[in-house]
Amino acid sequence: MKERNNLRRHLSHYWWAYLLSFVVSCSLWAWAIPAKTSLKNYEKVGIVFAIDKADEERIKNTIMEDAEISLQAVDVYIQDPKSNYFSSLMQSAGRMSCDLYIFPLSLDESYIQTYCPRIEKDAFISEFGTDKEIIDVSGYSYGIKIKEEVLTSYLLPDHEINEEYGLFINRDSMNFGEFYKKDGKKSESNHALKAFHSLLGGAENEN
Repeated sequence: MKERNNLRRHLSHYWWAYLLSFVVSCSLWAWAIPAKTSLKNYEKVGIVFAIDKADEERIKNTIMEDAEISLQAVDVYIQDPKSNYFSSLMQSAGRMSCDLYIFPLSLDESYIQTYCPRIEKDAFISEFGTDKEIIDVSGYSYGIKIKEEVLTSYLLPDHEINEEYGLFINRDSMNFGEFYKKDGKKSESNHALKAFHSLLGGAENEN
């Protein structure tokens, strides 16, 4: 009984500290995963790059400077896949606000199978050509491998990795035109498909 009274007394004196802690935590989370709700999905492209650090501006410019794409914004979410926050990012902004994923090929296959649609290999070849390396998971095609020199262009100057990466589609995206339609529904745009092409080309698009 004495311990219970002490707990009540403690809460009565320090309730504001718990409330403040809760508010700060929510604010930090909102800052870490900004949701640009002012723009419609077809006016922007969202990307999750599963890496500890990268050149965010270079990635944005690769897409925004492509003359074939007309967008209001490109949102890039950079998060180390080994961190405790990666799963939360994928469940929130990754699924609801993004169109493309840049994943390391060592990533747990469950992420790819959960968040990315299966794409017919012939569809990949028809859209991107025969010179691209298609990524298969458990016998199904999901993405395309990013060339080493292109991947390097997205990294910061002092950052080196010994990892292969691929480019994948968010199964909930509505911005891939005729290439991919979620549940057979009409796409809102094909901006994400064009961004996919841009990211595969990297610096080649700037020439």
